[in-house]
Amino acid sequence: MEIEDKYKHKMILLVDDVASMRNMTKAILRDIGFENIDDTWDGMNALSLIKKGHYDLIICDWNMPKMDGSELLKILRKDKAYKSLPFLMLTSTSDIDHVKKAIAEGVTDYITKPFQPNYLCKKILSALS
Repeated sequence: MEIEDKYKHKMILLVDDVASMRNMTKAILRDIGFENIDDTWDGMNALSLIKKGHYDLIICDWNMPKMDGSELLKILRKDKAYKSLPFLMLTSTSDIDHVKKAIAEGVTDYITKPFQPNYLCKKILSALS
């Protein structure tokens, strides 16, 4: 699956404490056509990057040290500048309570690991639409 030109230049921030997962996900994003991908290892660094720059989409792991994905999401949703910023929670936790919590906190969508590249692409395109 490859994305339309209008999506190729969207700015994506990928947040995951596992370097191999970040690298794999970045490779998938590049393979489907995204050109602007920043990454970091925890929510604290992500928050700093978000406040310094412009992102069209956040793809974030749930479980991370310092500040997890849920905490980052809550902070962003309280700030009107980021209230509608698309935020995909990418996690190995498929527990229904986690899904409900993420929805209550304003997540755009929830993706469980492992995932298929086409599935991730569909979720991203839906979030950006």
